[in-house]
Amino acid sequence: MSQLLTKSIKLSREDAISLNEIVRKDPRIERGLSEALRICYEDAAMNIPQWKTVLEEAEHLDYSGDSADASRESSTISFLIGEDVFSRVLASVREQLGYARPRGTFITRLCIKAARCKLIREASSSAASDNPPQDIPRSDNSAANRIIPGLSLEEFKDLDDTDEKLNAIYKKLLELQTILTR
Repeated sequence: MSQLLTKSIKLSREDAISLNEIVRKDPRIERGLSEALRICYEDAAMNIPQWKTVLEEAEHLDYSGDSADASRESSTISFLIGEDVFSRVLASVREQLGYARPRGTFITRLCIKAARCKLIREASSSAASDNPPQDIPRSDNSAANRIIPGLSLEEFKDLDDTDEKLNAIYKKLLELQTILTR
């Protein structure tokens, strides 16, 4: 397991607008901006983007978000990132852009821009295929639903007392749900 690094960034208006859009549109993000930053890095490490293309696409992004989106401007956000993830992204930025020692905030902003550009491309490709993007409902036990898709604890409530195995499973699932929704 890789060591975790603590990183932080002072958000610009563009960063705040982009991150808020990512949080709204990416169903994997449940806890806010810190988690969004971690996922931006992980996505960039898994599928290394062409950073020059990201910079070109980012010039055409719309940053006219509402005041709620820009309200986080100038606030500092800290987040944890795996050392191996950061190293992969850093190496790709060095290689593709030719920077010997890029600043951490520059790399973080690149990851934010790459994630936002990716979301826009996915939205436009789904619109082009006539499949409008569906809002993914977020419930109190969405983490449990990710682990066990289609899980509805309501189905287990009316079990016969004779089926001890199913009752044990139900109790374990309740414990899991309690842990995941804290």
